[in-house]
Amino acid sequence: MKKRYVLFTVLASLFAVLGLVAGLRVHAVPPNFQNEVLIYNLTEPVALQFLPDGRMLVIGRLGTVWVSQPASGYTQVDPTPFLQLTNISNNSNTNGLFNVVLDPTFAQTGYYYVFYTSQSPQIRDRVSRFTAVGNTTNLATEVVIWQDIADPGIDHHGGAMGFGPDGYLYVSVGVGVGVGVGVGAGLPTGEFISVTTSVGVSALL
Repeated sequence: MKKRYVLFTVLASLFAVLGLVAGLRVHAVPPNFQNEVLIYNLTEPVALQFLPDGRMLVIGRLGTVWVSQPASGYTQVDPTPFLQLTNISNNSNTNGLFNVVLDPTFAQTGYYYVFYTSQSPQIRDRVSRFTAVGNTTNLATEVVIWQDIADPGIDHHGGAMGFGPDGYLYVSVGVGVGVGVGVGAGLPTGEFISVTTSVGVSALL
């Protein structure tokens, strides 16, 4: 009886998987779709951000934000980075620089926000505001808007950011892996937080 039950369970699982595969639809590539590599030799690029004037930022996990000019056809980056972080933890799995979002007043102020893992004085995920001047950023302009209160672990950092119509900056905080801390425990892990860009966290959502 036990063998018969095990066989039934295996067959049921197999049919379920086959049914799932059969239900998947393979869509043809659109006729005008083109896959073209524009820039080579970038180290671990993870995101893009376009500036109001058309310049393209390429965000690298290891701490570099490159800028590509429209006149180049976005086929090369400037020799000087738009931002080069130095106080960054980037040598463990997915620690590093994750995202850049522009302040609504970027065209007037040069403000933008960066989600990254800092190295010192403690390894922490943080959101900082920087001020760009032209095609570069002085690290001395950094203002830490929000910083986690616990070690973020080595994976699952989150990092998505965006401004809402209420003017708050919304930030996703990952659940963290490798530190024995999960969702809850009085920490913002696995949460969206709303941030006032002058005084820090407003609320956990």
